[in-house]
Amino acid sequence: VGVKIGDLTGDARANSGVAATGRSGSALVLETEDAELRAGSRISVPVRVSGAEGWDGVQFTLGYERRALRLVAEESSFGELGTVGLFPEDGLLTCAWGKPLQGGERVLLLRFEVLRDGRLGDWLEANSRLTVAEAYRGEETRPVELSFTQPLGGDRPRLMQNYPNPFAGETVVGFNLPVAGDATLTIQDVTGRTLRVIKGAYAQGYNQVILKSNDLKATGVLYYTLESGAFTATRKMVVLE
Repeated sequence: VGVKIGDLTGDARANSGVAATGRSGSALVLETEDAELRAGSRISVPVRVSGAEGWDGVQFTLGYERRALRLVAEESSFGELGTVGLFPEDGLLTCAWGKPLQGGERVLLLRFEVLRDGRLGDWLEANSRLTVAEAYRGEETRPVELSFTQPLGGDRPRLMQNYPNPFAGETVVGFNLPVAGDATLTIQDVTGRTLRVIKGAYAQGYNQVILKSNDLKATGVLYYTLESGAFTATRKMVVLE
């Protein structure tokens, strides 16, 4: 009926709409540099563990836009992966490490052929499509985010998909800022009613906000919008009952 690849804990889900549970604290952030891409070129994408903290293990699914990128597996390096699964027809790569990872360690070096003009940060993400995206430290289980640092001269913020999604209890909204500054996160329901507004001064690079369903007092489809300077972006989240 099916095969699970790269599942350290034996709880991979075929349906990504099932909410993840048992997570606490901040995410493990994997990072790479964003880039403007041109059709016909080839790019190398190194993925590293952000920060200085170590981790006992990690698993996730890496999704890429297959209409824009073609993974050249024979030219890519998957480090000391416990397991790796390639699903080019779906634009998916499953990864799992059952060994300690150090802050700053490079875990992947991916080689892509670029099929369309665009931005790497719009076409690459960590998700739970095939293997649940989670990291382990001691008894704690954390979500996994893929963050894009700005190249020299880059000036575009990025709003990430919340994780887990759908969720019950709490979820993490991550975003990147090219420079330190003020930002506002607004959560609204499908009618446009504002449920919560979070304002703050945030650091350059990756930032995150933890949202609790009890504070939102709503279920179903909601929208969250990030505003920073002239930048604005909106994504959809789903709150379970």
